[in-house]
Amino acid sequence: MDGKKILFWGTMALVATLGTYAAYSIYQQVQLLKSIKVAFSNIKVLGKKGSEIGFNVILAIKNPSDITFTVDEINIDLYANGAYINKVSQKIGQKISAKQTSNIGFDIYIDIADVFKNVGIVGLIKDLNYKNIKIKVVGYVSASADGIDIKNFPIQIEDTIGNLIQK
Repeated sequence: MDGKKILFWGTMALVATLGTYAAYSIYQQVQLLKSIKVAFSNIKVLGKKGSEIGFNVILAIKNPSDITFTVDEINIDLYANGAYINKVSQKIGQKISAKQTSNIGFDIYIDIADVFKNVGIVGLIKDLNYKNIKIKVVGYVSASADGIDIKNFPIQIEDTIGNLIQK
């Protein structure tokens, strides 16, 4: 082989090796991105509007990857002591920094009549100490980063109001 062919094939091998390494690195980061952790951070009472009570629910999202991503949408069902209360579907548009835990918040308004109907008066009387009421969120988060879309990343979180208020 002459020198030009060796140089050409050597360059091609180097490009292929670098391309494979870059693709594998991106793949590893995407896998890490798919392993984000979501937990309750806090809940705050916003006040009353008519028959509804408003809450600001704050979720902590832990991003273990080197990729900063944007939470595009949150779509969840809210439960109290196992009874369905309400659905929340909101566009968020908040950045979550690489290797950081960031908070995202959303507001939810709950109709008191629905709580009585779904949880039942017996369930509410049983839990007169509201701090013992278990709040559960089931649904998904959609996110994006540099052309990578993570659609419908499942989340399920459960905690008591007492624990959330203390945080």
